[in-house]
Amino acid sequence: MGVRTLMATLEMFVAKGIAEQVHGHKQDLSGKPYLNHIYAVTRAVSHLGDEYIITGFLHDSIEDANDELRPKIEEPIKSIFNEKIVEAVYAITHNDKEDYFDYIARVMQNPIATQVKIADATHNLSRINEITDTEKKERLRKKYKKALTLLGEQNDQSSTTN
Repeated sequence: MGVRTLMATLEMFVAKGIAEQVHGHKQDLSGKPYLNHIYAVTRAVSHLGDEYIITGFLHDSIEDANDELRPKIEEPIKSIFNEKIVEAVYAITHNDKEDYFDYIARVMQNPIATQVKIADATHNLSRINEITDTEKKERLRKKYKKALTLLGEQNDQSSTTN
């Protein structure tokens, strides 16, 4: 058990480092450090286990990394973390060319990604009033509410069938 705990701790440290490398200099739409969001999402799923924590740290890393940084973070993600984490991270990575709700449907195919996305959308919705652009605020509010409804339906179905 001690070795597993040490490995999980090291993996969390690496995941946090990747998140800090990608997001450390960024701000969210309200001007706050973007890492606050990463940490909030990670805390929200921490009770679910190590794989959720690591995915929480990494949930925006690939999609937010610039073209130069992306391969530098994808290599350790693929080589350090187990297959379940890698699959969850790629499931929760939104491709710019992908319709958002097609993306949500894809996220719903992965149980870890689903829980992390619920935490992500919930946190985004909780701070929506910090956005000063009224039109953008309402567009995002509708988007996150619809995403949570879809993710919640999937979550309800999976809990009744298991």
